[in-house]
Amino acid sequence: MDGLFALGSNGSGQLGLGHKEDVSVPKQVEFSQTLHDDPITQVAAGGNHTIVITASGKAYWSGDYANGCCGIIESEIKENSRPIFRKLCLSSFTDMGPVIHATCTWDTTILVVGDENGQGTQLYSCGSAEPTGATPVPIPDFPPVGTTVTSLAAGFRHVVVVLNNGDVYGWGNGRKGQLGQMEDGTDAKGIVMRPRKIGSVSFKVVKVKRDGMLVAWGRDDHGQLPPPSLPEIASIAAGSEHVVALTATGDVLTWGWGEHGNCGPHTDKRFGDVKGRWNMLASLKNLPEGSSITAIGAGCATSWVNIMAEGVFL
Repeated sequence: MDGLFALGSNGSGQLGLGHKEDVSVPKQVEFSQTLHDDPITQVAAGGNHTIVITASGKAYWSGDYANGCCGIIESEIKENSRPIFRKLCLSSFTDMGPVIHATCTWDTTILVVGDENGQGTQLYSCGSAEPTGATPVPIPDFPPVGTTVTSLAAGFRHVVVVLNNGDVYGWGNGRKGQLGQMEDGTDAKGIVMRPRKIGSVSFKVVKVKRDGMLVAWGRDDHGQLPPPSLPEIASIAAGSEHVVALTATGDVLTWGWGEHGNCGPHTDKRFGDVKGRWNMLASLKNLPEGSSITAIGAGCATSWVNIMAEGVFL
């Protein structure tokens, strides 16, 4: 049995809870159809929309779809304003392969779709700067022939992709140097309209070391940097100004800016921060034997935990 839980900012229904109120404790999201033995493996959260991917490669969306960031929306869905997760449609004419990866900028979605061999060789972009919905479009001539996409991530207005040969590509807004030094020696200080190879990146923002210790640097005005005495970390998800982490023992921890409830109910009363400490969102110790946490996620003041368990969830 599978359960995806969410908390935090929900003004556009991006949590998929059937309403648009913020919540500060994990609540199980709703889907328009039952997920039969198909657990959530990825969560990609934008500013006001969310995309989730299942083990079989199905994609679902919830939130603000007006500019096309959630794919093709049927008219009957538009008439039903109840915000829950619905199956994402990339094409009205052809069946697409499995969705392997997804990432979101503030108002767009990038999807990696598997080819006939299940390899990540097709990328689609959903969403536009226009307020009216745009049709999903394939990203042409990318990835290069003979390569596949192994991972991707997005910031507020830029996207970075890693290929199976180790090359890194980026596009979007590079005015702050977030796309690094481009392969041809030209600084990415403006808008990069199509994927271009990144030749060198002089720093990393956050990483998990092989011993499970978390290393990070940068802004800490809301407590975004790791608090002291963190246990061994297995994986992390970074939101706009908060972090969700899964420990090696199965605890889901969070810290940083939590004004919208995304870090749980116990925050600094003045600014809504969880600074110099962490809150626990879920723990395998409180779940039936045999339970597992298959995915965590973080977006713009949203947090996500997917739990597989027999019977009772949180």
